[in-house]
Amino acid sequence: LMISELESGGNIADLIDRIVVTFKDTSSLKEDISASSMTYTIFISVIVIFIAPLLFALSFHLLIIILSFVAKLSVTTSRVESLPFTFTDVVVDPGNFKLFSITAISIISFFSSLIVSIVEKGNIKSGLKYIPIFLIGSLFMYFVFMSVMSIVFKSLTF
Repeated sequence: LMISELESGGNIADLIDRIVVTFKDTSSLKEDISASSMTYTIFISVIVIFIAPLLFALSFHLLIIILSFVAKLSVTTSRVESLPFTFTDVVVDPGNFKLFSITAISIISFFSSLIVSIVEKGNIKSGLKYIPIFLIGSLFMYFVFMSVMSIVFKSLTF
């Protein structure tokens, strides 16, 4: 551009000023993109490592509470014949739900580590280093939340 301006006898100062403004705008856009991708990375990481294990642990303990409540109601309603409804046994196994939770957390951790690598670096191969961090972190937090909630909800289950 500068050579063509010199040959045509144009004003080079205006051209250089426009180039400098364009470089400044480009660097500003790169900073904005970097900040927004860091926000997405933090958001995904917090959800996968803390919130998903917390919700699965809470769901497991809610299932235990509901199962014990239904078991007590079925014994109570079997004594009272005047109720228009009856409770039957629930066929949900807490062990199977725990296995489902661990499997779901593992799958979520695997794919979210790949998503984080795509957001950060732009390629999926760099996400392989995040897989152990996300997997171990989320499963560790799941077992921590399970143990804490078993202490908290112990009085509700008999």
